[in-house]
Amino acid sequence: MREQTTLGSDAATQYYHPFHYVMGQSLWARQLPSWNPYQLSDTPFAADSLSGWSYIPAMVLFTLLPLVAAVKSFMFLHLLLAGLSTYALARSLGLGIPGAFLAAIAYEYGGLFCLDNASCFQYTGVMA
Repeated sequence: MREQTTLGSDAATQYYHPFHYVMGQSLWARQLPSWNPYQLSDTPFAADSLSGWSYIPAMVLFTLLPLVAAVKSFMFLHLLLAGLSTYALARSLGLGIPGAFLAAIAYEYGGLFCLDNASCFQYTGVMA
């Protein structure tokens, strides 16, 4: 998976496969993901706040798409949501269309958002 998308090692080894992939596979099989069999000889899944359980975009994308496509879609969705939200905020604060567009681009492609989108997506979910 790492060769097919730009992804930080923490996201690849800690979050996408052990958490989101397990959640997607469980939901696809119409089961509630209560335990994660891939970490530490079974760990509680639904009780873990990092698992993505109850985060609708993660639940939908990782259930319906293959892992690499879900990761790319998940990253793009946060980027799109951040840009549209910043644009809407800027317009509501009275900026013109060019200013709101510039604000959205600056927020989306600022260093912190781009770095976290590839490595620690919990932050981008909140920032978006």
